[in-house]
Amino acid sequence: MFGSTCKTLTLAAALSLLTVSGTALADNHFAQLKGKWLSFDDEGYRFGAVTHGDAIGEPQSLNDDKRTWILDIEMQDRAGVKGTWGSDTKRELILGVVRADNKTIVFADEDSYLTGVLLSETEMELCAQEAGEAIIAKCHRLKRQ
Repeated sequence: MFGSTCKTLTLAAALSLLTVSGTALADNHFAQLKGKWLSFDDEGYRFGAVTHGDAIGEPQSLNDDKRTWILDIEMQDRAGVKGTWGSDTKRELILGVVRADNKTIVFADEDSYLTGVLLSETEMELCAQEAGEAIIAKCHRLKRQ
């Protein structure tokens, strides 16, 4: 009986050690986002007093927008990221966090909420929503440089 209890306790201790180490490894393995990401495909609409251009009186498709949008992730601390986001017209501070699925990133800048989805190590879809003086619903495909 003593031998069987000892084996059970040893097995339980080993399993808990594996569980703890597995968690520690998982905590340090977040998608790495540092670098400059440039848009190459834009979809959506914008309307109103947009901050990246002139006020728009009628909803305007982004298919006609020839600007390059840039997401520049300057710092990453585990899941948290900090950088700038914008076009040639204006750049804004952006903060974000990598979600538990390690593919989705939730961002906020000065006036918008954005959600990114990693499509690969070098491609991301980044969608923005804004409601207020401007109304914006758009998605950009970005490629890491």
